[in-house]
Formats: sequence, structure tokens, C-alpha cells
Amino acid sequence: MNNELWGFALSAAFLIPAVSPAQGLEHIKNLDVGDKLTYNYFHNVAPPLSMVEEVVEVTDAEIRMTQRVGDRTYQAALSARDLFWLRGFGLSTSEAGEWSPAWAWADFPLKNGKAWSRRMTANDESFISEIAYEMKVDGVERITTPAGEFEAYRVSGSETISSRGKTGAGPYNGKAWLTIWVTSVKGKPVFVKFEYQNTFGMFSRRELVAADLK
Repeated sequence: MNNELWGFALSAAFLIPAVSPAQGLEHIKNLDVGDKLTYNYFHNVAPPLSMVEEVVEVTDAEIRMTQRVGDRTYQAALSARDLFWLRGFGLSTSEAGEWSPAWAWADFPLKNGKAWSRRMTANDESFISEIAYEMKVDGVERITTPAGEFEAYRVSGSETISSRGKTGAGPYNGKAWLTIWVTSVKGKPVFVKFEYQNTFGMFSRRELVAADLK
């Protein structure tokens, strides 16, 4: 482990409290300009890429950021009120996407057994997809990533997808499954690991490498 990651792992032991199944994980603070999260990103059988999310602007409505994946930069945003994803790097592809209504990846406060369901339209560069999804908090797990060891809430989800290509192809109907591990870093909710797969043959995973938060 290099000195930067070693220092982060040591600080994590002091800055990341154990999450409590009884109290739940609250949305206490928003991300600030300059906050940066670095992940390893795996897609199907391709070699992993570095994925860097950096906050560039915060308004009353949005937390705007850039997502640098390989040699491409995406414009992304979370809603400032609830941290739902508005736009950014696609879940299953390397395309930019927008989600309407915003994707409720975590519905705070997170507590064991909490469940929610939504519908959304995913507008990617090549496809438009109508998605119905269900999410549930499974409980707290101890998980290890390149950034260190964390106690995190495990949130699992399933999706029913109907997609059509913007050039007229489709429709394509399928399902997807995802798991997100969420913890708190300096009072800010962060996912430390993310896994996704669907019946179209796509698989992706993200693992936290470093968190540089104010």
C-alpha cells in the first residue's frame, strides 16, 4: 500500500464511525466544492479504470461534479436535498445518462429493513429506458476496499427494464440487480462499493480507493 492510501486507511479508523443499525445512517452533510472520491471501475471483462468524482459547484438544487473515467470526462449532478442522482456516468455502459425522476440510490435515513420503490426514465446517449426499481436495506456489513475497512449499510435492488435504441432498435426487455454499500465519511454519505449486472450481459463494479473530503 502506498503512503497516500496508507494514510487514508489510518485516518479512516478515526474519521469513519461504526454505523448503527438502531440509529440508522443520516444525510447529515452535503458534499462541498473540491470534495473528491476515487474508485476502481470494472466493466465486464475489461481492465479496471480509475474513476474520479470531483465536486465543482454546489447550488440550492444540485451538487455538480465531474466524473473522469479513463480518457473521458462526464458532467454529473446529485440533488442537493436528498442526494439522488440526476445525471452522470451510466450504470451499465460507458455512456452519459440522465435520470428522470432522479435515481433514488439511497433513501435517507438508511435503516435495516427499509424499502422503497420508484419508476424513472434513463436517457443515455444510445438508448432510452423505462425502469421500475425496488431497493431495500439489508443491514450493516464490514467491507474492505483499497481505501480500507468500513462498516457500511448494504442496499440491494432489482430493476425491470424496457429499452429502445434512439435509432429505432428494440424494444429490449430485461432485468438488473445491484448492491451498494453506503457509509459516512466526515458526516457525508459515500458509497464505498457498487455492483451491477443485467440480463443484457453487462456487469460493472466500483470500489473506493480514496476519499478526499473537507
